[in-house]
Amino acid sequence: MKKLFAPTFAASLSLLAGCSTIYSQIRGDFETATTELNDYPVLVVAIDGEYQINNEPRIEAGKHTLLLRSKKPSVFRNATQKTLPFTVEPCTRYYLAARHATSLSEDWTLVVRKQEPIGGCDLDAAKKAAIS
Repeated sequence: MKKLFAPTFAASLSLLAGCSTIYSQIRGDFETATTELNDYPVLVVAIDGEYQINNEPRIEAGKHTLLLRSKKPSVFRNATQKTLPFTVEPCTRYYLAARHATSLSEDWTLVVRKQEPIGGCDLDAAKKAAIS
């Protein structure tokens, strides 16, 4: 059994060494209190045309196209979705929100409510990869 364990363990370590922990994250919900009365969470519908089922999608750094929908309760059946360009920095978590002009307004603009570094993400490796 020891002979079987050693090669399996070594193979597992080599696979883990090949794993990259360089990613960013986009979140449409926000946990922090706001003084902006007309900020609402957004639903990340799609990133670069790929529909999302994950509430906290991981994304590579660079320029992307986001399809977003405001989670503000609407009097209309289908809430307005917007396709917007968004530049993502490596190893960064973004908290997005839809800022409506008034409480009755259906139109909104995208705001980044908060951005923070992702713990455990290898920012140095990301910078080296960007250079090469």
